[in-house]
Amino acid sequence: LSHIHRLEDHNSSTEDESKVAIAELARLAVSYDHRIAISAAGGIPVIIATMAQRIDSPSIQRVGCSAIQNLSCNEDNEVAIAEAGGIAAIVSGMDLYRDNVKLQHKACAALRNLAASNNDNRTRIRRDGGVASIVAAMRQHDDQKHVQEVACSALGNLCLQNEDNRVAIVAGGALPRIMLALMAHADVAGVQEKGCRALYNLSVSPENVPAIREEEPETVLWDAASKFPNECGDWTRRLLEKL
Repeated sequence: LSHIHRLEDHNSSTEDESKVAIAELARLAVSYDHRIAISAAGGIPVIIATMAQRIDSPSIQRVGCSAIQNLSCNEDNEVAIAEAGGIAAIVSGMDLYRDNVKLQHKACAALRNLAASNNDNRTRIRRDGGVASIVAAMRQHDDQKHVQEVACSALGNLCLQNEDNRVAIVAGGALPRIMLALMAHADVAGVQEKGCRALYNLSVSPENVPAIREEEPETVLWDAASKFPNECGDWTRRLLEKL
């Protein structure tokens, strides 16, 4: 509670004090019980309000995204974060600080979690510009395997049970970024698994299949299945059957 109270007292807290308070809440939120307690104490809207008020601080945006990432590993918290404006806050930070690789990684991970099981959140992420921000992060940090993995994972989650999102993701230029991630990080199991999964999830919409064919992904998919059969074999087999 002391960390939440420190954030609530905006006038007397310095930027460093706010950053430390949010970082500590992020650390605590790794625990299931603490996620519930932080939410019950009103911590979610306070963290998001601090991100908005300290929008000039990339450090606050980064630790805020980290806190949301951890807090969102709970279905009730997923709803509370969206209702408090957390998705828009994440996207704003991503768009302002595109060069900040740590922020982009945490932001993509937060969006991934928020899209994991809540279809309203998936739609809201698209409407708040999250798809474009994820694609921009992949473009800006194409050499960063951790960013590529969580970005592909986020895109894969955004596809679930959401036709409009699947169409928007392809229209937003995600396909070439996913393919580049797979080619650039061919030896990274996480990137291969999440990239192949994202491609398959996009192919659930028949109108996306021609666009996927145009990327000529067969060799990349075969290589992924050969190197990582447990992680990629099923995704690649199902996708190749469609192609």
